[in-house]
Amino acid sequence: MPGILTTKDGIPPFPTDIPTIPLLLISYDLLTRPIGDPAGDEEKKRMFQACHELGFFYLKDLPVDSEGMWDLADEFFGYSQEEKDKYDMGATGNYFGYKKSGAFVIDKKGTVDRTEFLNISKDQVLGVDTNPAPQPRVVTENLDVLKSFMTGCHNVVEAVLTTLSIHLGLDPEFLGNLHRIDRLGGDQARFTRAYPPPEGVSPMDPNTMAHTDYGSVTVLFNRLGGLQVLTPGNKEWLFVKPLPGTAVINLGDALVKMTGSVLRSNQHRVVTPPAAQAECIRQSIVYFSRPDNDVRLAPIPSPLVTQEMKDASQNPEDYPTSGEWISNRVKSRLQVNYKGEESYTKGLKGTGSSEEVDW
Repeated sequence: MPGILTTKDGIPPFPTDIPTIPLLLISYDLLTRPIGDPAGDEEKKRMFQACHELGFFYLKDLPVDSEGMWDLADEFFGYSQEEKDKYDMGATGNYFGYKKSGAFVIDKKGTVDRTEFLNISKDQVLGVDTNPAPQPRVVTENLDVLKSFMTGCHNVVEAVLTTLSIHLGLDPEFLGNLHRIDRLGGDQARFTRAYPPPEGVSPMDPNTMAHTDYGSVTVLFNRLGGLQVLTPGNKEWLFVKPLPGTAVINLGDALVKMTGSVLRSNQHRVVTPPAAQAECIRQSIVYFSRPDNDVRLAPIPSPLVTQEMKDASQNPEDYPTSGEWISNRVKSRLQVNYKGEESYTKGLKGTGSSEEVDW
């Protein structure tokens, strides 16, 4: 594969002459202060504002050490293709395991992506899943690093969910109780590697489709640019500038559905990093949090959720479970399941994709 693999200290600078989206910078330390602390309450208010208006913000003062994860990612992507393919996630809707470059469709024409990744199940690493699938040795030999990263990220997710619950007029633990670390769910850590475009492909052609995330809260660690967010007002794609010592936090579809769009899951995509970073292989470390598998994505009892939304259906069976929602989303993106434009758009029902149709 083409491209330069950089170390932390060898990354070309992010350009200063391109527009970037001005995300709010939130402090985890302030966010986790008790209710009634003036600085903490103000920070909670700022975070809720970001989640209502854009669904993206930076988070600093993190209780997470991501450094060891970059080394594990380098080790895994250094394996032979034959070795990586042993852990392929398949085409049935399972979202744990390896996805090779070109396995996802990114538009209705059937264009494929240029990204490979490994999804590592929280339930397998923490021993929640009693029937674990085979794992590559980078996982089995580094459980301490993975456990530390996952529990730290889950602490971040809990702080975000607690703040959201408070400002939604709910018990502070309401949303957290739908995302329990000791219950089966779709939470995963991900190693991602994206390659520069081949000759003849524009750097601004997306490597991943314009999309919203499937679950509830995403914790993203980036060293290179390339992530873009679509601004809600003028519909302009703007780069997210990587800030050392921070994570990018964004909300996903599950929270939007359960709040009747009080919260926002914003469209984003990945393109080639800008300027001198364009020749680099883009890697990222991610933690995706989703509701427990058996949680139905039905309206929550928040006073901010409209009565119309709450009255849409009184039958919980009319709403998919979190596990069903994730499985259907995954299957719709796989190239092996692509049957033309109709199959692609059908899989986007109820999402924030730029090509979505109503759910």
